[in-house]
Amino acid sequence: MKRLLTTIVVLSAILAFGSVAYAGTNTHSLTTSTGPNAKRTTSNFTAYGTAAVTVEAWVKTSTDNGTVMVVNVNDGGTSTFQIIKIAAANAYRFSLNDAVSSSDIAEASIETGAWVHIAGTYDGSNVRIYLNGVQQGSDVAFSSNIRTDSPTRLGIGVRSTGADLPFQGEIDDVRVWNIARSAAQITADKSNCDLSTTATGLRGWWKMDNANSDSQTNITANDLVNVGTPSFTTDPAFACAAATTPTPILSLVKAFWIF
Repeated sequence: MKRLLTTIVVLSAILAFGSVAYAGTNTHSLTTSTGPNAKRTTSNFTAYGTAAVTVEAWVKTSTDNGTVMVVNVNDGGTSTFQIIKIAAANAYRFSLNDAVSSSDIAEASIETGAWVHIAGTYDGSNVRIYLNGVQQGSDVAFSSNIRTDSPTRLGIGVRSTGADLPFQGEIDDVRVWNIARSAAQITADKSNCDLSTTATGLRGWWKMDNANSDSQTNITANDLVNVGTPSFTTDPAFACAAATTPTPILSLVKAFWIF
């Protein structure tokens, strides 16, 4: 009886990858000073909504420089929203429509000479402010729409409609959302270089990495222009992790003899 020999050789080359971090960049920060020397958008910023907003920025300062603007949009002479330091209160606040302000963050918690993250939110019912992802103080009740009838340019480190209230220090990674982000979301993404430009609610993102234009590609076409002569420094608020290199793995060659 003829013996049938069937040889099946299975050669599988499986390319397996470790987790890959598609690292973004965070290489610079904006340096502002008296003058003023700051930035504002090239045109009116209208991308925020009427019912909710989140405004956030990294700041670094050690100077008690009076009343100053971190981020600001005016509307017909009224501040639509702003992160501002009020000299008389020795505190930083988030305010809307010149009608309501969040609880205070004491200036001593901000003006440490180290990077800190500030975020202000409004969800249609309450105004809140966060320091490094932790809410400061209590909710402040408010139930009016955010003004949008006559918006102006967005200012970073200066009032958006003028050249006053200049911030003195460094500002990095400014973002505006048309939703109220939670403490968990703020904490998770405040140092996220790889945040998608199509993330839900993200309407403005100025990374301060491009000293020439600081464009917010894929969000809007609203780049930044100089107010005075601001500069950039290679002192970003946070570092981005390097991308993980994929590692190929070749599986074992298996030979089976079947009689």
